Amino acid sequence: MMLPIPVQSHLVTESDLTIPAGFTRVTNKLLTALPHEISLTADISLVLVMPTGLAVTWREIDPTTLVSHSEAELQPFNPSLRKINLADAKYVGEVTRHPLRCLVRQGGTTIASVPLVAGLHRTIPDYGSPSQGALLELIILSWDIRAGSLRGPGDFGATISLAWRLVGQGANTFSPASFFRSDASELTETSSPNLNP
Repeated sequence: MMLPIPVQSHLVTESDLTIPAGFTRVTNKLLTALPHEISLTADISLVLVMPTGLAVTWREIDPTTLVSHSEAELQPFNPSLRKINLADAKYVGEVTRHPLRCLVRQGGTTIASVPLVAGLHRTIPDYGSPSQGALLELIILSWDIRAGSLRGPGDFGATISLAWRLVGQGANTFSPASFFRSDASELTETSSPNLNP
C-alpha cells in the first residue's frame, strides 16, 4: 500500500481541461488568415492575432509548418530537456514563443487582450474595479497555428478551441446571513473551559 506524501495536496494534478457547466465550447478552423474573428454574440467577438513582423518568413516556408500549439503547455516540465543556459546573459529577455493574443471586442471596441495560455480562465474585462463590471468568462482550451494562416486564407489544419459564457448581473446589495447572528449569540452564552489548574 502506497501512503500519500505530505505535500500531496499541494501538487499539481493532471488535467484534461474540463469545461464547467454553463460554458459554451467553440472549436474553430482557421480558414481565413490571421487576424481571425470568432463571433460569440451579435455584439461580442474575439479576434485571434499574432504580430511577428515576419512576412517574408511566412511566405517562403511550407504553409502546413507548425508555428504554435498548446500541446507543449500541457506536458510535464522536464528541466533536463532545456537547451539554453539561463545563467548566460545573452538569453536574458529571450522570446522564443510567438505572441498569440485573443482580443475581446464589444461593439467594435477592444475591451481586453488575453494571451493564449492553455487552461487560462479569465473574467473579462478585468479592470480590477467592481464599478466597471464584467462581461464574460473565457477559457482557452487549445490551439494549433500553421504558417499558412499567417499569410493568407486556406485550410492548413490550424484550429483554436475555447469555452465562454456571459457573466450574469449580480445583486447590488446584500446582507449577512441570519445564522451568523445566531452563532454569535450562542458563543457569548457558553462558558469556556478553565485551562488553568
